[in-house]
Amino acid sequence: MAPTAPIPRVVRHPPIVSATITPFSIPWHIFELTAPDIFPIVAMAVELRAHPRLGVAVMGLAGDQTDTGMWVTSHKTFYEFGVEPRWYPMGHFRGLMAGAALHYFRMRMLLTDVFDGSKWPPFDFAGYTYGAFAGYKYTTLIGFTVEAKGGYAYVQRTMSDSGPHPDFVPITDVKVGWSF
Repeated sequence: MAPTAPIPRVVRHPPIVSATITPFSIPWHIFELTAPDIFPIVAMAVELRAHPRLGVAVMGLAGDQTDTGMWVTSHKTFYEFGVEPRWYPMGHFRGLMAGAALHYFRMRMLLTDVFDGSKWPPFDFAGYTYGAFAGYKYTTLIGFTVEAKGGYAYVQRTMSDSGPHPDFVPITDVKVGWSF
C-alpha cells in the first residue's frame, strides 16, 4: 500500500484590521442631556492590530434629531469621536479584551416655539469622556466579527448650558462588522 500524502493544514493568520458598526449605540453622556428623548444613533469604528495582543481603535458617530412636543420643537445635532487602545490577553486580536476609551463629544440644541416660531438661544454641550472597559471580540473563520464591551467613563464637561449632570456614565457597546 502506497503512503498517502498528508492533508495540508490551513494556517489562519490573525486579522490586521477590524471595521465594525453599531446600529444603535448608547452614548450615555449625550442621552442624559436629551432624556427622555432617546433615539437611534449609528456609530462606526476601525481597529488596527499594532501587536498580536494590542489593538488601537478609532471611532466616531454623528446625529441629527428633531422632536416636536406640545409647545416646543427641539432640534439636536451632535458628534463624537475617540480613540481606544485595547489589550487582548489571549492574543490573536480576538477574545477577551480590556482597554481605555478617550472620547470628545459636542451637542447643540435649538428650541423653537411651535405657536409663534420664536427661537430660544441655542444650548451647547461639549466635553471629554475617559474610562476603562472590558469586553469580548468574537471573529469567525471568514472574518465576521461581533464585539461587546462594558465599563465606566468619567465625563469632563468643557461647555454646558444646564445644571449638574452625572460625572460617571456607563460604557455599553455591541458592534458587528468584519475583520480582515
